[in-house]
Amino acid sequence: MKVLLLETTGRKSGEPRRVGVSHIEEAGRYYVAGSFAGEDRDPDWALNLRATPEATVTIEGRTVPVRARVLSGEERERMFARFVEGDASYGEYRDRTDREIPVFELTPRD
Repeated sequence: MKVLLLETTGRKSGEPRRVGVSHIEEAGRYYVAGSFAGEDRDPDWALNLRATPEATVTIEGRTVPVRARVLSGEERERMFARFVEGDASYGEYRDRTDREIPVFELTPRD
């Protein structure tokens, strides 16, 4: 899977935080899954996006401001299935934890 550089705002520090995250691009939007390798908690970047949904992604040399939205229901299920299709590890991560792995849609902002 392709990787983008996600920059969030630390929910406690207010400082920029950067992390490489696998993603799916569809219809001009980016999708990321907070799998944290099946740990029983969300990764810090996912918590940061929940607290402050404005972020940036850097992909193929371009930096794009985005706004995050957590997917739910059928929309989340469809996109998480795409992650599993792209990398079977996501299915293993899902099976390791009782939590629902969050999937975020990152929509470019003007």
